[in-house]
Amino acid sequence: MKKVIFYLAFMVSMISLCYAQDDTPDLDSATAVSFPWYNNNDYLIDYLTERNY
Repeated sequence: MKKVIFYLAFMVSMISLCYAQDDTPDLDSATAVSFPWYNNNDYLIDYLTERNY
C-alpha cells in the first residue's frame, strides 16, 4: 500500500512539474540580445547589489 501511495504522489508531482514548465515563452535570438542584461555582467551585479544579495 505504501508503494502505491508513493507512486501516485510521484506521478502527481511529475505531472505538476511538467505542466508548470509549459508556460515558458519562445524567444528568438534577436529578442534575447535586446535584454539589458544580455552579455552584461555589470548590470546583473548592480541589480543584485541594489537588492542586498
